[in-house]
Amino acid sequence: MRPSPHGLTCRLDAPAKLNLCLEVLGRGSDGFHQLRTLMATIGLRDTLEITATGQGEPIRLEVLGHPRHTAGVPTDGRNLVVRALELLRDEAGVDRGADVRLVKRIPNQAGLGGGSSDAAAALLAAARVWELDWSQERKIEIGSRLGSDVPFFVGAIGDRSWRAALATGRGERIQPTPFSAGMPVVVVKPDVGLATAAVYQACQPADYAPADDPDRTQSVAAALAVGDWRRMAAWMTNGLQHAAVRLAPWLDRVRSAFDRCGCAAHQLSGSGSAYFGLFPTMGQARRAAERLRALCVGQTLATTIG
Repeated sequence: MRPSPHGLTCRLDAPAKLNLCLEVLGRGSDGFHQLRTLMATIGLRDTLEITATGQGEPIRLEVLGHPRHTAGVPTDGRNLVVRALELLRDEAGVDRGADVRLVKRIPNQAGLGGGSSDAAAALLAAARVWELDWSQERKIEIGSRLGSDVPFFVGAIGDRSWRAALATGRGERIQPTPFSAGMPVVVVKPDVGLATAAVYQACQPADYAPADDPDRTQSVAAALAVGDWRRMAAWMTNGLQHAAVRLAPWLDRVRSAFDRCGCAAHQLSGSGSAYFGLFPTMGQARRAAERLRALCVGQTLATTIG
């Protein structure tokens, strides 16, 4: 955090995430699907900078980046960053504004959590520049009102030990879990995105994890803690993948491309449309990324977990 001519300024990175395992357990009485999932951050990040402004000033958001990442991203109250700051301002009784610059690198409608991560970074940065002495628990509670993934990112951005976490309920109940950083992955974002609500709507009871099945998510978490990619590969799953393929049959082409790249395991992240593969070494991941780019299945990135 640093002073500026107008007020304090804070700059934070907002990481993307992968769902290394996602089990749909059923639908609750509130209509929301109940999940068991393991999320972990990766080395793909947006950057958010907030400068506090004076009393009575509005919240102004500027979105920068490659057009493929910024197209269609609103800068008004429809953006989760603006909603996060307005909610924080109301809850804290703050009568100040903020100028926000958001550099987008995480694709939209990808299942990578970009909007939720940006909102979490906004909460943390604004709490600093507005000089709020709030606990992490209170910021997480505010985040839970914005979206199911936001509490995970509030923790992950504020504390490195939160960069992998088990989530249950709608995904809002978070428990940090140990992780071995640096495990290589390749992420592909097809040109077409998927709306989260549409994927959940397409989810059928046949996609739910059977009640007598072992807890695959805990098994993947235990393997991640010690960097055992073979064990991770054996247990990884995504209960939303069949629903996503029903909406977007072209995802099978992405799956087939990963089949040809020698990865240990591959699957959709979240509700998609981003797809990722797990690799034993970064060299293998980079070579696979080159092959996937040649197959023209989407934007491709070799990176690591953590």
